[in-house]
Amino acid sequence: MGVDEFYLNDGPDFSGFYNADIPNNPFSDTFDTSWDREAVGTPVNSSFSLKGGDSYTIGEESRLSIFGVASFSNKHSYNEGVTNGQPNVGNGLPNSAFDFATFDYSTATTLMGNVGYRINNDNNIKYNLLVLNNSSQKQQEFFGILDREDDAPEGGGFIQRATFERTTLYVHQLLGEHNLSENIDVNWGGAYNYVKNLVPDRRQNTVLPVRNNNPDGPKSFALVSAASENHRFYQELDEQEIAANLSATYKFKENEDEGFDGKLTVGYNGRFKSVDFDATQFNYRFLRPNDQPEVDIRQIDQYFEQNPLSSGLYQIGTFRGGASIPGSLNPQTFGGEQQINAAFVTLEYKFNPKLTLFAGLRGEQITQEIDWNTTFGEDSSKLDTFEFLPSLALKYELNEKQNLRFATSKTYTLPQFKERAPFLFQEDITQDSYGNPDLQNSTNYNFDLRWELFPTSSEILSFGVFAKYIENPINTFLVVSAANDLSYANTGDSATAFGLELEARANLFENEIEIADDFLEERLSIGGNISYLNTNQKLQSEKVANETSLAAAFTNTEAPLQGASDVIINGDLSFYKELKNNRDLNATIAANYFSERLYALGSTGRGHLMDKGFVTLDFISSMQLNEHFSLGISAKNLLNPLIERVTENAEGDLDTVNPAVPGFLEDGPVTDFSYKRGSDISLTLTFSF
Repeated sequence: MGVDEFYLNDGPDFSGFYNADIPNNPFSDTFDTSWDREAVGTPVNSSFSLKGGDSYTIGEESRLSIFGVASFSNKHSYNEGVTNGQPNVGNGLPNSAFDFATFDYSTATTLMGNVGYRINNDNNIKYNLLVLNNSSQKQQEFFGILDREDDAPEGGGFIQRATFERTTLYVHQLLGEHNLSENIDVNWGGAYNYVKNLVPDRRQNTVLPVRNNNPDGPKSFALVSAASENHRFYQELDEQEIAANLSATYKFKENEDEGFDGKLTVGYNGRFKSVDFDATQFNYRFLRPNDQPEVDIRQIDQYFEQNPLSSGLYQIGTFRGGASIPGSLNPQTFGGEQQINAAFVTLEYKFNPKLTLFAGLRGEQITQEIDWNTTFGEDSSKLDTFEFLPSLALKYELNEKQNLRFATSKTYTLPQFKERAPFLFQEDITQDSYGNPDLQNSTNYNFDLRWELFPTSSEILSFGVFAKYIENPINTFLVVSAANDLSYANTGDSATAFGLELEARANLFENEIEIADDFLEERLSIGGNISYLNTNQKLQSEKVANETSLAAAFTNTEAPLQGASDVIINGDLSFYKELKNNRDLNATIAANYFSERLYALGSTGRGHLMDKGFVTLDFISSMQLNEHFSLGISAKNLLNPLIERVTENAEGDLDTVNPAVPGFLEDGPVTDFSYKRGSDISLTLTFSF
């Protein structure tokens, strides 16, 4: 589509710390932010950071150390492409089809501090503070078909969504280290973490052609079928977590002459989390379609200024109890408590100078309770399980430069609150999702065998084979429903993964150059890794039906693991040159590739949703000019690859796909979305003092 200006939305500012509360009388349309986009001038990305610290000697053995970092960065980005709804089983065409454009402004603010107090040589206490504030402001615009059955079936529909999302994290940690004797160490720690996620005043407008068969004609609200298509949305999520750790280590030697070392550690970990979520959406239901005036898509405010609520052309209501019925806010809510109490014992034992054993036993009692009051109803659910988690690792030194390692362990994957909460997350125009309160954790059995060679201290060559067996695997899948929503379930009894990995780093040349009695280093190195992974899981629709309230009708009987690419390749070429007078030069070019991977399991005749693979290429360089100044140049995403998600058509299904529709091939994949991120070139100047 192309743009000549950068647009965002009314309300949020440069800093990324914006918030907006629901007005006192929202059903009277008392919102004070504009529906219309705003031009923001020339977008400029910037960043700065400030760090410093000091230490002070107190008495003969005590020392106080202080260190702090503060940083801020912002970034503008723009992309455009196509996005479509899920294909219909009958004809293979997507329910919706859009060209889209997204303007995005993001910020990242970090404040980190550390205070360390060494009481004496045997006792240390540390306090860590971390504050993060990340924000994203988006202006999204969609042009095309909203619904092939009802809304703009010939095209000409328009949707704009203005979204500001802010996540703030506070971390407080107090840690202690105590050497009680030559053989006994005690470590403890406590932490309080708080996360707040806000989506204040998300705004969405949808307008359609006055006549559905005239996509280029005038637009209005008259034919919009769902009140939720025009709305204002407020969301708040609060998470609080308290964590505690306590461990004691006993170090021993069985043979003083040969120095065979070992240590035994016993301890406790505890994590206690509470979650509180609420969301309110104000839907605009438009009435009297024959009286609705035409609307300029760039002057939505003008419609509401000329047609106040008293005009009777629309009503405002929440998405509780019918969108057209005004009433109390009655937000949708979910929340709960999670407790994990774990006891563990680990042993590190060196049988001889070549063979070392690492073994551990861990037991975790896990409870996760969640309650909700949403459009899905009001109820609660509890996950209560005990996990016994053994681990074993062996390291054998073949010689001074070669190691052989073996590791095996049992772990588990615990569902997140979002994956279990039955709340409809509408984070994407064409794809909604909600949680499954019947979701259970999955159990993982891991195996890894690896050979390592270290030709020099900066070079490595390693080859590994690994495997994983998963009981009760968790996947995202298309629920059997008219809405084509996504949810989560334990979709089978087991899954397997087998893989190979090769990693190498070598110096193409490494020199020391003598200049005026100084020996300056110069090095060109190349490195990378390649991994191949074969994954498989058997899908069981009846398991989902028997264990949950959801319905699944998997199109395929098996699938790869979600999020796993068959092939991943990473590589880089790095040059380092040490110059005189505390100056140096670093330059790296890095490339990454991953093959396609599963995003969600297909259902009711539709194939799997797959993220296509792509290659990225970045260049990063920096030069220390003197003691205080350094210069950096980076060019990221130089290849600007197409990012694409498709729905695979199952063989024999969707035979009537229309090849005349762009992006759709008979018996081929259906494009869900595709776009390019664009390249990012930056120049930085850093001052240190």
